[in-house]
Amino acid sequence: MTPSSGEAPAERPARFISVEAAAEKLGISPQSYYRGVATGEFPGTRTGGPNSRITVSIVALERLVGQLQGTVTVEQAARILGISPTSYRRGVRLGTLPCCRLGRRTVVLVSDLDKIERKAIGA
Repeated sequence: MTPSSGEAPAERPARFISVEAAAEKLGISPQSYYRGVATGEFPGTRTGGPNSRITVSIVALERLVGQLQGTVTVEQAARILGISPTSYRRGVRLGTLPCCRLGRRTVVLVSDLDKIERKAIGA
Protein backbone atom coordinates (compact mmCIF):
# COMPACT_ATOMS: atom_id res chain seq x y z
CA MET A 1 0.00 0.00 0.00
CA THR A 2 1.49 3.37 -0.98
CA PRO A 3 0.93 6.53 1.03
CA SER A 4 -1.60 8.97 -0.41
CA SER A 5 0.99 11.79 -0.48
CA GLY A 6 2.82 10.09 -3.35
CA GLU A 7 5.86 9.14 -1.25
CA ALA A 8 7.48 5.78 -1.70
CA PRO A 9 6.95 3.40 1.20
CA ALA A 10 9.75 3.43 3.74
CA GLU A 11 12.12 0.51 3.34
CA ARG A 12 12.25 -1.85 6.25
CA PRO A 13 15.76 -2.48 7.52
CA ALA A 14 17.17 -5.91 6.74
CA ARG A 15 16.77 -8.36 9.61
CA PHE A 16 18.94 -11.11 8.14
CA ILE A 17 22.29 -11.22 6.38
CA SER A 18 24.24 -13.88 4.52
CA VAL A 19 26.71 -16.25 6.14
CA GLU A 20 29.46 -14.57 4.14
CA ALA A 21 28.62 -11.15 5.61
CA ALA A 22 28.40 -12.58 9.14
CA ALA A 23 31.77 -14.32 8.75
CA GLU A 24 33.36 -11.11 7.52
CA LYS A 25 32.00 -9.23 10.54
CA LEU A 26 33.61 -11.82 12.85
CA GLY A 27 36.85 -11.94 10.87
CA ILE A 28 36.60 -15.65 10.05
CA SER A 29 36.08 -17.63 6.85
CA PRO A 30 32.56 -18.44 5.64
CA GLN A 31 33.40 -22.15 5.93
CA SER A 32 34.28 -21.68 9.62
CA TYR A 33 30.96 -19.90 10.09
CA TYR A 34 29.07 -22.75 8.40
CA ARG A 35 30.81 -25.22 10.74
CA GLY A 36 29.84 -23.04 13.70
CA VAL A 37 26.20 -23.01 12.61
CA ALA A 38 26.26 -26.80 12.26
CA THR A 39 27.59 -27.20 15.82
CA GLY A 40 25.31 -24.51 17.28
CA GLU A 41 28.23 -22.19 18.09
CA PHE A 42 27.01 -19.41 15.76
CA PRO A 43 23.51 -18.19 14.96
CA GLY A 44 22.01 -19.22 11.62
CA THR A 45 18.75 -20.53 10.22
CA ARG A 46 17.92 -22.51 7.08
CA THR A 47 15.24 -20.73 5.10
CA GLY A 48 13.82 -23.89 3.53
CA GLY A 49 14.76 -27.51 3.11
CA PRO A 50 18.08 -29.25 3.78
CA ASN A 51 19.78 -27.77 0.71
CA SER A 52 18.49 -24.25 1.23
CA ARG A 53 20.37 -21.12 2.08
CA ILE A 54 21.39 -20.25 5.64
CA THR A 55 20.63 -16.73 6.86
CA VAL A 56 21.85 -15.01 10.00
CA SER A 57 19.73 -12.83 12.25
CA ILE A 58 21.38 -9.43 12.66
CA VAL A 59 20.15 -9.21 16.25
CA ALA A 60 21.68 -12.58 17.19
CA LEU A 61 24.95 -11.72 15.44
CA GLU A 62 25.16 -8.34 17.20
CA ARG A 63 24.60 -10.11 20.52
CA LEU A 64 27.47 -12.50 19.72
CA VAL A 65 29.75 -9.63 18.67
CA GLY A 66 28.88 -7.81 21.91
CA GLN A 67 29.92 -10.86 23.93
CA LEU A 68 33.20 -11.07 22.03
CA GLN A 69 34.11 -7.42 22.59
CA GLY A 70 35.56 -8.31 25.97
CA THR A 71 37.95 -11.01 24.73
CA VAL A 72 41.70 -11.39 24.32
CA THR A 73 43.85 -13.97 22.52
CA VAL A 74 45.48 -16.85 24.38
CA GLU A 75 48.83 -15.10 23.96
CA GLN A 76 47.47 -11.90 25.52
CA ALA A 77 45.82 -13.85 28.37
CA ALA A 78 49.09 -15.66 29.09
CA ARG A 79 50.98 -12.35 29.18
CA ILE A 80 48.39 -10.88 31.58
CA LEU A 81 48.75 -13.87 33.91
CA GLY A 82 52.53 -13.93 33.61
CA ILE A 83 52.78 -17.40 32.06
CA SER A 84 53.76 -18.70 28.63
CA PRO A 85 51.14 -19.28 25.92
CA THR A 86 52.09 -22.97 25.97
CA SER A 87 51.33 -23.14 29.70
CA TYR A 88 48.00 -21.41 29.12
CA ARG A 89 47.06 -23.89 26.38
CA ARG A 90 48.06 -26.77 28.68
CA GLY A 91 45.75 -25.33 31.35
CA VAL A 92 42.92 -25.15 28.80
CA ARG A 93 43.48 -28.81 27.83
CA LEU A 94 43.45 -29.81 31.52
CA GLY A 95 40.32 -27.75 32.15
CA THR A 96 41.96 -25.43 34.69
CA LEU A 97 41.96 -22.31 32.49
CA PRO A 98 39.01 -20.92 30.52
CA CYS A 99 38.69 -20.29 26.78
CA CYS A 100 36.09 -19.96 24.02
CA ARG A 101 36.33 -21.09 20.41
CA LEU A 102 35.54 -18.64 17.62
CA GLY A 103 35.77 -20.64 14.45
CA ARG A 104 39.36 -21.83 14.55
CA ARG A 105 40.46 -19.05 16.89
CA THR A 106 40.63 -19.49 20.64
CA VAL A 107 39.77 -16.44 22.74
CA VAL A 108 39.55 -15.76 26.45
CA LEU A 109 36.89 -13.62 28.11
CA VAL A 110 38.40 -10.70 30.02
CA SER A 111 35.84 -11.29 32.78
CA ASP A 112 37.24 -14.83 33.24
CA LEU A 113 40.76 -13.41 33.56
CA ASP A 114 39.53 -10.95 36.19
CA LYS A 115 38.07 -13.85 38.19
CA ILE A 116 41.37 -15.76 37.98
CA GLU A 117 43.36 -12.73 39.13
CA ARG A 118 40.95 -12.05 42.03
CA LYS A 119 41.16 -15.69 43.09
CA ALA A 120 44.98 -15.58 42.92
CA ILE A 121 45.22 -12.56 45.23
CA GLY A 122 42.55 -13.93 47.55
CA ALA A 123 40.01 -11.17 46.98
